[in-house]
Amino acid sequence: MGYNMKNGVGGTYPNQEVAFNNVKLGSGKTPLPYNPSASVDSDTLTLSWADNSGDGDAKETDTMNVVVYNSTKHIANYELEVAARTARTHSMAIPTSWNGDSIEVYCAMNAGAEGGDTFYLGSFTL
Repeated sequence: MGYNMKNGVGGTYPNQEVAFNNVKLGSGKTPLPYNPSASVDSDTLTLSWADNSGDGDAKETDTMNVVVYNSTKHIANYELEVAARTARTHSMAIPTSWNGDSIEVYCAMNAGAEGGDTFYLGSFTL
């Protein structure tokens, strides 16, 4: 929480807002995959990444976690352990009621009980 209060808020009072690109949802030792990215097509969010299994502590069995925050409606959807590092892609359905809204997308890798640092994938308008 201290990190986000210091880094996740931008602007000067009373005109402060969340700096979504600086928000951390978690931290840990499980390494991120190489080149994570996201794209949105209609009501589907697609994540892709390069498999870096075997590089340091990155394992083939590590799994991807995805968090999508709707900054218009102030609600979040998430999927945990959705795809192995070796899958290199994952698609997630976005509620059709979110059409026209802005979303913020985050990912992290998970290795059993050990999580990893959050990576901000960007802001998208649906």
